[in-house]
Amino acid sequence: LSCDKIAMKKRLDEGGFATAPWQEFVSGDEPIREDLPFPVIVKVSLEHSSVGLSQAAIIDSKEALRGFVKKQIAAFRQPVLAEQFLTGREFQVTLLEQASGLTVLPPAEVIYTKGTKVPFLTYESRWNADHPDFQNSTVELAKLSASLADKLDHMCRGVFTTMGYRDYARFDLRCLGETPMFLDVNSNPGLSDDEQYGMTVSYKAVGMTFADFVWDIVGSAMRRITG
Repeated sequence: LSCDKIAMKKRLDEGGFATAPWQEFVSGDEPIREDLPFPVIVKVSLEHSSVGLSQAAIIDSKEALRGFVKKQIAAFRQPVLAEQFLTGREFQVTLLEQASGLTVLPPAEVIYTKGTKVPFLTYESRWNADHPDFQNSTVELAKLSASLADKLDHMCRGVFTTMGYRDYARFDLRCLGETPMFLDVNSNPGLSDDEQYGMTVSYKAVGMTFADFVWDIVGSAMRRITG
């Protein structure tokens, strides 16, 4: 579910969890669904860390979508998906199974700081230091209303439990208006003590160190083994 974006989207839909409308393309010749809202973002199904994502991945019309989908399928030799591009706030939510139960840590928010054409995490913005979009964002502790905080907590607990995740996870969400929707649900996200990593922002917000966080993950696994 974490490695295959299409399998993930299917499970989110089956579970009734909010996610942007989307369509899978295997050949690129599939009829484009009439109710697919534009603009869309085109993602390669089996890649991660923004591989395959550039400003060109934001598509405004069915005609442009057809050509770009075929280009990505040929380049990456795997299916792609097109989903409605959400323009609202973006959150990274970390969940941790502790001895006291499943904990949803305070969410982090991705704040875009450069005047890029479309603010999102492209491959260039993350990995290409020579590109104008490089480091186009910062990550901060999210400032949430009580209702939005409760909504994120409820949504993320539901996905973690329904999909059978264990130990820890990080979920990425963006808002359509005031409504959060899942972009990605990661069962084994990278671990880091980087101050600009959403997970780090979240565990430090509750007074944990990197060692504390890792030890809780180990403790969760050990409880399963030892009973």
